Amino acid sequence: VCSYPGCGPKTAIVLSRPGVAIVAWNDVRNPPEGNRDIYMQRIRSTDGDHFVVTGIADPQVAGTISDVTVEAVDASGDRILNYQGTINFTSNDPKAILPVDYAFVTDDGGIHTFSSAVILKSAGERYVRATDLADSSISGEMSAITVMPAPVDHLGFACAPPTVTAGEVSTYFLVSRYDQYG
Repeated sequence: VCSYPGCGPKTAIVLSRPGVAIVAWNDVRNPPEGNRDIYMQRIRSTDGDHFVVTGIADPQVAGTISDVTVEAVDASGDRILNYQGTINFTSNDPKAILPVDYAFVTDDGGIHTFSSAVILKSAGERYVRATDLADSSISGEMSAITVMPAPVDHLGFACAPPTVTAGEVSTYFLVSRYDQYG
């Protein structure tokens, strides 16, 4: 690392845990009377980085407004304090209202809560996923969110055949219940 005559290589690499290393080196300038400093820098691999998505009400009734928190973590589960990527939200609920894309900033410290930002509208088992827009391998989701139908809002009627002449008896008549989301 040092190219000045006589200083020789003085670099050390120490693995602190899987995916994270600490690199230490001497910086010698203007010898013999010059500056001499020892530096250390933590370097981590992005392998295994992912998001932890939490905070959505579960179970819930369709139309419930929920917060959602996204935390960037490394393979060891430690928060990535300097994460500054942009995330996108998706869901298997085609009617869901989700937060817009968000670019993490230094002040987030690797975690951000989106207040009153998620509304799931379709009954069933749902998920909300956050994905890094620049690296889709960095993602995470809250899954198995149970969404129950909202209260009945309207009824649907059907009969077969679709038209019946006055005075005729229809043997098929179907009434369906729907919440406000269909």
